[in-house]
Amino acid sequence: MNSTQDPAVQVTAAIIFALALGHSFAAKQFERLAQRYPKHAGLFHLAGEVEVEVVFGFWAIVLALAMAAQRLAQPPLTGNTWPTKQAAASLHR
Repeated sequence: MNSTQDPAVQVTAAIIFALALGHSFAAKQFERLAQRYPKHAGLFHLAGEVEVEVVFGFWAIVLALAMAAQRLAQPPLTGNTWPTKQAAASLHR
């Protein structure tokens, strides 16, 4: 099975996409939080002033890391995964 067809990867991707979408629409609220809480203003300005493309790029990196983590969490393949001579011969017919 292809790793992108795994339901866990699809659910993770949908959740991360929803977070990215919410983050891009909440930029104005991050600016308000920066004014309200000056101690954390740098973090809120960073989250609120970036371009939409940068936000989605950030979340794409998060998605890639999440997919890699899920892939590493799967048990390794056991046994011989190479096709047998008969299976290979049937592919060339």
